[in-house]
Amino acid sequence: MKLLFTSIGRRVELIQAFKSTAERSMVDLYIVGGDVSNTAPALHFCDEAVTLPLIKSNDYIPFLIDYCNKNHIDALIPTIDTDLLPLAEHKEDFGHTKVIISSPEMIRICRDKRLTADSFAGLGLNCPAPVDDIKKYAGPFPAFIKPRDGSSSINAFKAANMDE
Repeated sequence: MKLLFTSIGRRVELIQAFKSTAERSMVDLYIVGGDVSNTAPALHFCDEAVTLPLIKSNDYIPFLIDYCNKNHIDALIPTIDTDLLPLAEHKEDFGHTKVIISSPEMIRICRDKRLTADSFAGLGLNCPAPVDDIKKYAGPFPAFIKPRDGSSSINAFKAANMDE
């Protein structure tokens, strides 16, 4: 089995876990690690490394499709959230390569805090209600503030009170 992990970065433990499980299960596993940087630490634990275009590049999806086809990749596994929607939208274009990913609709829900809260409420689950306007927030505190579609805890803050 030949797997391609995209945006492999520092996910050394992930690669080790796959290799260890394959060995215990007696599965012949070949791991290709892909990243925009050829110095990503996890690449050194893969059987092969490939330098990828930026996710936002128009070349990203065509590059992956071509690479997977030419190198007989059985499955592609994304590792970062910004990779999910572009891959989901082109999942059917990968031919024999199975892209391990949810539907575009589910990814849109999960990537947007408002849509996630609405989805949970629609299922009857109790969850904190997101507030888009600080002037409408009435507590409680501490509160957690983050962008509607944020990633990697960028611009995420804990506020102990209204002044913060």
